[in-house]
Amino acid sequence: MQIPSRAVTSAMAFGCIALSCHAPAHAQGNGTTDTAQAQSGLEDIVVTARKRAESVQTTPLAITAFSAAKLEQMNLTTIERLSALAPSLVVSQGGGGNTAGGTNIYLRGIGQSDIEVYNDSPVATYIDGVLVARSSSNLFDLIDLDRIEVLRGPQGTLFGRNTTGGAVSIFTKAPSETFGIRAKLGIATQDEREIQGLINTGNIGSLPIRAKFAISRHVHGGYVDNLRASDYHDPGALRSTAIRAGLFADFHPLTLDYRFDYTKEQLQPLSAQTTAASADVLKYFSASPNYGGDPYLISPTRLGTIDVVRPSPDNRIRVEGHALTATLSLAKAFNVKSITAYRSFRQVAQTNNASQGNLLGPVFAGGAVSIQPVTPYTVLPTPTRQHQWSQEVQLLGEVGDFKYVAGYYYFDEKYSSTNPQIFTFVLAGGNLGANSSAVRSYSGTSKSNAFFGQVSWRPAGLQKLEITGGVRHTRDKKSLDQHDLSNGAPSTTRQLADAFNDTSFSGSVSYQWTPAVMTFARVANSYKAGGYSPGSAGPAYGPEKATVYEAGIKSDWFDRRLRVNATVFRTDYKDLQVQSFVVNPSGSIATVVTNAGRAQYTGGEIEIVALPAKGVQLDASLGYVDPKYKKYLFGTIDVSKEAKFPYTSKFTSNVGGQYTADLGLGDLTVRIDYSYRSKRYFFPLTRNNPFNPVLADRGQNNLAARIILSGVEMAGAKFQAEVYGDNLTNEAHRVAGIDYGALGFGTSQYGRMRSFGVTLRADY
Repeated sequence: MQIPSRAVTSAMAFGCIALSCHAPAHAQGNGTTDTAQAQSGLEDIVVTARKRAESVQTTPLAITAFSAAKLEQMNLTTIERLSALAPSLVVSQGGGGNTAGGTNIYLRGIGQSDIEVYNDSPVATYIDGVLVARSSSNLFDLIDLDRIEVLRGPQGTLFGRNTTGGAVSIFTKAPSETFGIRAKLGIATQDEREIQGLINTGNIGSLPIRAKFAISRHVHGGYVDNLRASDYHDPGALRSTAIRAGLFADFHPLTLDYRFDYTKEQLQPLSAQTTAASADVLKYFSASPNYGGDPYLISPTRLGTIDVVRPSPDNRIRVEGHALTATLSLAKAFNVKSITAYRSFRQVAQTNNASQGNLLGPVFAGGAVSIQPVTPYTVLPTPTRQHQWSQEVQLLGEVGDFKYVAGYYYFDEKYSSTNPQIFTFVLAGGNLGANSSAVRSYSGTSKSNAFFGQVSWRPAGLQKLEITGGVRHTRDKKSLDQHDLSNGAPSTTRQLADAFNDTSFSGSVSYQWTPAVMTFARVANSYKAGGYSPGSAGPAYGPEKATVYEAGIKSDWFDRRLRVNATVFRTDYKDLQVQSFVVNPSGSIATVVTNAGRAQYTGGEIEIVALPAKGVQLDASLGYVDPKYKKYLFGTIDVSKEAKFPYTSKFTSNVGGQYTADLGLGDLTVRIDYSYRSKRYFFPLTRNNPFNPVLADRGQNNLAARIILSGVEMAGAKFQAEVYGDNLTNEAHRVAGIDYGALGFGTSQYGRMRSFGVTLRADY
């Protein structure tokens, strides 16, 4: 196996960091990331990955946690910016035009390529303990974060629902006990502007009640300049308003914690630039100027400027969430937590999926040929709705040598979408086309009931050893009501209902060799429920099941001046659900999910953080995954030797360093980060998607830097100023590729080019 040179560079950086750690250490840090903390050792982040508070360094899971200070330093506004900062994690904006409000999240090579509302993601996203069921609605703005936990590998016991790949848990800060106000202003290239305001009431009078309210307005121009549209209607443009509110009451022994979030977005999908086309398609659409139409735009590389006379109307997205967490702390042996939540998602999207202008061509219809408007593929206004209720009850406690958590989870969801499409089939020879239309219309429901429990045992007299076992039984019910049209006539009509059951297990053994060194081994499985592929006429596809075998070490050295966490794993998948992009018999374009067969993922991750000298921090991470299909049936043929793993990068890495100095008036921090991810394909089978090799992402590098002046006190307030740059090498990052197969062309979408910005923050 030949390892990419960039991966070697990242690995060498690990060695350099380790060799540089020679400075003496002081006391353990207090969980903050400031100069004083840096002098006293690495921070100890508290996580709740096992439903109870414990240090990330003593939790026997492959988990990366980002503290509030780290997230603030990263200026994290969406989870998309987490990509490559945690090993084996790849996050990118949704590739399809009607999924631009969501993200593709892949962990250890497992994720979901099509994030439309009917697809379950194997990497679950949680916000304040509540599942965000659809990836198409998780690109909401993030304000006042407390921490983010990235759990790698199957999480079938405590998280349970559809977590064969892992989970990303986002936690916002609870209302503060003291009064405070924060104001934040940011400007950047591409006409980006952001303003945030936050107020904490502190305890209201003599009542044990406190509240907070935050609002954010975020706008930026597009990433590609459309000569016939304003900056705020160029591809990639965004106008977003986000509101966060919280209310916390402590009526000991009962606490009530209510969280509300609301995001309203108007955005333009990323430019779906035509990258490749068959000879017939290229000949046909390139003749458009001969009939008075616009030129056909096609390029194998990124276009910074396009001339599209018919830009898509703004996609309009609304995300809303309510969550009430009630905790009853009766005794050390028995506590009760209840999480009641409601979330909703609405979107109206329209997309010119090939980023073409007003094309004209000869069309054959009704036995005659005439010159008509033609389009490779356009999605007309598509309304999508989804809403969900969930209830989780947890029983937690500690009895003697045992710690336990047990509970019940209920989930009820409804969703619907009507997806009208128009396109032109190019006939053999490339001289004539046939206009066609299709409507993919469906509604569905999803219900889930689960009982779960987990027990950890530290034997008396051997407190360094912990043995943990867990079990979860889940029953999912799903239904689909589908009514498709093809050229105005009914095509596929079906009503389906199915139920899926699974019992998942987990077990781990960990040993705390010293207060700073712990090793663990873990075996766990999880399942992802079956479902339906609207737009196709096939039956339900079945569940997929994953079993992980992993071992790891978590360690702090030199009095917490050096941290090394590493994990090796193997994950076996049975009935792996694989998504393929096809043109269906009705004429509609859709993603079809099939249970391809068996697959095995092997790999490992390593994370290193070091404090080699006063004010200096170095960190690095490397993730490697080598997936192989053991069986992949294409019809009756086993194509496991040729099939690719879509959206999967074998290597992900990040190397960063920062220096903080006390200037007297405040602290100055200079930070540089470099991240890399290796080549990835977007489709499993080239025989089904012939442009797959052309559309592949060849790998991405990202160099970022920031300078922060913090802790400046003036007029009773603390001020912070930051100057930053991202993608400093101005590399064209391919976010997604879509191969339209039978329509004879493929498109690519690219992310943001080099950008610079300034933010100012004041805390009163």
